[in-house]
Amino acid sequence: MNMPQITEAHRKLEKLVGTWLGQEKMSPSPWDPQGGPATGKVQNRLALNGFFIVQDYEQQRNGSAS
Repeated sequence: MNMPQITEAHRKLEKLVGTWLGQEKMSPSPWDPQGGPATGKVQNRLALNGFFIVQDYEQQRNGSAS
């Protein structure tokens, strides 16, 4: 059986690798009735020999991570 090979589509995912920060506006919800500004941090890394991107997301509001 032939093993799967990385394709050009997989290589395009590499552009997403890295750490990204941005400002967010949270809408009111049952978990946060007031909503408001937040800072989002996304860390993307290649996984499984380049077939996938794994993303970790963290949000900071009012000086604490959630």
